[in-house]
Amino acid sequence: RVEIISAFGLRDADWMIGSGMSDPYCTCRVVGKEMMTVLRTPTVNDSLSPVWNYVGHMPNFGPGDTLEFEIFDDDFGKGDDFLGSATLESDVILPDGFKGVLTVDEKNGGGAGAGRKPPQLKVRVHVEEEDEKFVHGLRVKSAAKWSALL
Repeated sequence: RVEIISAFGLRDADWMIGSGMSDPYCTCRVVGKEMMTVLRTPTVNDSLSPVWNYVGHMPNFGPGDTLEFEIFDDDFGKGDDFLGSATLESDVILPDGFKGVLTVDEKNGGGAGAGRKPPQLKVRVHVEEEDEKFVHGLRVKSAAKWSALL
């Protein structure tokens, strides 16, 4: 289970006068498995520090995989603006899950600018019981292989 909780320090991609601030949403996918599950938060209008509290399931995530989170500014009538991305490797998540803050890389998204801290994304990844059983099985197989080599 993946929780996309919030972000802060996003840049304002709605630069026209009177257009407000960015209207951010966040996606999450497993790198290399794009045709499978992609999670998407709702859009939060006029915010540089959105709170989503979004929960979704990522059934195709496993050992060796990487979760990629991408944040966009929702723009009606034109392409959405990329605000940044962050990744989370399976070895950080498995076996106990992850709760923390990821630094958002703004490359190709306008940059942090002088004196501005990079944006942050707060997430939590829960390891479900089925995932724990799978990881335990991999550990047992790995231990058996090492024992056979010794």
